[in-house]
Amino acid sequence: MGGRAVLINFDDQGLTGPSTFAGTPGTPQAFSVSTSAGTVSFDGGVILTTTSNLPANQSSVYGTADFAGSLQNPITITFAQPITNFLVDIINGLTINDPTSGQPVPIEYQLADNQGHSAIFSLPPNTASGAETIGFAATGTQVTISSLTFAPSLFDFFVDNIQFDLPSPAAPMVARRLRWRSRRRCRSSPSASRARSGSGGGGRARPSEEPRRPKRPGMPSERLRALRVVNHNR
Repeated sequence: MGGRAVLINFDDQGLTGPSTFAGTPGTPQAFSVSTSAGTVSFDGGVILTTTSNLPANQSSVYGTADFAGSLQNPITITFAQPITNFLVDIINGLTINDPTSGQPVPIEYQLADNQGHSAIFSLPPNTASGAETIGFAATGTQVTISSLTFAPSLFDFFVDNIQFDLPSPAAPMVARRLRWRSRRRCRSSPSASRARSGSGGGGRARPSEEPRRPKRPGMPSERLRALRVVNHNR
């Protein structure tokens, strides 16, 4: 633990896939990557390359969506040994318009490890290049990335450029305000420099010390599906 920083980029690993979820079997593509810190395993999503309707990232990414067979929310990353700090590019694939205002709804995501640490953050819609590099002070052997706002009815997101075993000053490194919590106590994590700029949206600090799931609009999932602007199945 606490060794040299590791970066996993799917293009560097020679991993490629189709440009749409329809081109995959619709089942999770589990695979492992060898690193200087041991094997890192991925599960829950599939590799797509030059993904349709994903302007924020046209390289190889690991993604999942509710309409793509049995793909999962969350995406799970498992490490051979406990890690020190964690960064990942998250690309939001959803654009859901509010039925009243007609404006896109920011989507909340959560990073969590298996030692009780987590961070919740907000991304702008897919059509506004909804991508950020997000990090938190992970210490466990497993990290999950979950879409929260419309789960389990709707989710659609991708990850890339996974980094871990970073020096302590590098994490948490966030582009938006996060809420960080542990089993023992809850406190706001300090914001650090923007790792990757995005447009629109914005996180908000939560005054309550008790973790709360984000409120979901009071409409049926069928209505939400009708309001979905784009997907990556075509």
